[in-house]
Order: sequence, then structure tokens, then C-alpha cells
Amino acid sequence: KRKVFGESHQTTIISISNLGSIYREQRRYAEALPLHEEAHRLAIRHLPPDNDWRIVSTRHLASMYRDLERYAEAEPLFNESIDAMREHFGQHHNETLRAMNSLSLMYQELDRYEDAERMLREILATFLDRADPGHPNALAYRHNLGVLLLRTDREAEAVELFEENLPLMYDTLGRGHRGTIFTSMSLAEAYDDLGRPQDADRMLEDVLADSERLNGEDHIETLRIIERTLDVYLDRKDARRALATSEQLLTRATGALPENDLNLAGFFVMRGEALELDEQTEVAIRPYEQALAIYESFHGPDHPRTIATRENIERLRRTGS
Repeated sequence: KRKVFGESHQTTIISISNLGSIYREQRRYAEALPLHEEAHRLAIRHLPPDNDWRIVSTRHLASMYRDLERYAEAEPLFNESIDAMREHFGQHHNETLRAMNSLSLMYQELDRYEDAERMLREILATFLDRADPGHPNALAYRHNLGVLLLRTDREAEAVELFEENLPLMYDTLGRGHRGTIFTSMSLAEAYDDLGRPQDADRMLEDVLADSERLNGEDHIETLRIIERTLDVYLDRKDARRALATSEQLLTRATGALPENDLNLAGFFVMRGEALELDEQTEVAIRPYEQALAIYESFHGPDHPRTIATRENIERLRRTGS
């Protein structure tokens, strides 16, 4: 399309942005980031301020920075895109609400829970003005609110919301849909936090079986389910299950993901945490080192994840000595 239309044509800019979004969805951030930055640069240079794709490209780049935890760069871009969308699309438009939703999720990651909850409840109220509660977007926004309730120690409220949402998701989306799986996983985590480990384990097993059947054993969505299951066992201090689950996760992931994949780095960190939980201090150093190599190659030496992983290795070496 560059050859046919030139880099200034909207079709070219959309194609670059869409390819970046595909890579971002797969967490292939090293490939996604330069595409989103290029699309935004071209949109700013060649498209008028009220052009749809110029506005959307700003949100895409903000979301990309959020995924990379470059929050100081992401927040002004989110606010810029939301203001432009409210003026250009209107408050009720899906693009406006989607940008607000992304910003609310970033607020959660920054522990700005009051800001996140205020925005989420505004999104839900606005959307439900004109849509049915069973609409897929309404279900997604309610899920995000449930996650916020869970993070702010309101587990009983979160369980009530997830249990209301899940039957609607089965009917509207199906059991194997990504949104259904996410809500099921969050409900399992809420059960575990409320001291209902048997209910949690049953749901974790059901969700994993659904994803393996529909997506395959080494699909990224299946790997994410195993990752979140491992997180439950680590929080529960269940060393036996954490070790087995971390081994299962890495066995599948190392055959399915590139050697420098950021997902893989996170899986190595969790393997180290499982080994530490089992008091295998010296053995835990190796997976942390494998994670550090990936973080340094992608983020550089001064990124918070790089620094935290390096400090874990140094701590374990001191403990071992």
C-alpha cells in the first residue's frame, strides 16, 4: 500500500496501525511499538485534526505505551484522544467509551482506584442508556468493574457481579470466548480470596479444559489461563501445585513462543517464585536470569521490570551465600 497509495494516504496509515494492533494483541510488543508510533506520526503529519483515524491512532499509541508500562507517556495521549472523541464522535460512541475503558484499566494498574471506579461507573451508565445489559460491551465493562472490586478487597461484591455476568456471557458469547474465560478466571480468584478453594479449583480446571479444547494446548490464551492459575497457587502458598503448574506453563510456552518473548519472561519470573516458595533458592536463580535477559534486550537496563528482576537475583545470591 505504500507503493500504491504513498505513506500519506489514510489507507496506508490504517494498514500500519492495524498490523501494529495484531502484534500488540499477541503481545509481540517489539514489533507492535514501531508500527503504532509510525502510524501516529504519519496521522499527525498528513491527516486533519478531526479525522477519525488520526484520533484513533492516538488511542492506539496510548494503549501501546500502557502495555509497556510507560504510563507517563500514555496518560496524556489517552486524555487527548478522549477529549477529541467526545467532541468528534460523542459521549455515547464506542470509540469514546473504549478509550475511557483503557484509561480506567491503566488507573487500576497505577493503584488509582478511585479514578478508575469513577470512570468505569460513568462508562457503564453511559452505555446502558442506549444498550441492553446483555450486550457484549456491557458485559466487558461489568467484568472490569468486578476486577476493580476484587483488587480493592470487596470480594463478596465482586463474586456477586461475576456470578450475574457469567450466565449472560454463556448465552451471548459462549463458553470459549475470551471474555467469558476472563470472567471465569476472575470469579475463581474471588472464590479463592473468600476462602473457597474447592470452588476456585473446579472453575480453574473447567476454564482450562474449555480453552484447550477450543484453542489448543499451546495457544496464547491457554497459556494465559495457566499463568493466572499459577498466580492463584502462588497467592495461596501452595508450593506443590505452583511448581507443577509453572513447569507445565514453561514446557508449553518454550515450544510455542519466541525466545525473547515478553510473555516468556513473565513465565520465567513465576517459575522462580514457585521455586522460592518451595525453598529451592539456588535453583530459582536460573529462571530469573532467563527473564532478566529478555527484559534487558527489550526494555533496557533501567526499566522497573528489569531492575526488579536483577534485584531478585542479587537477593537470592546473598541468601545462598
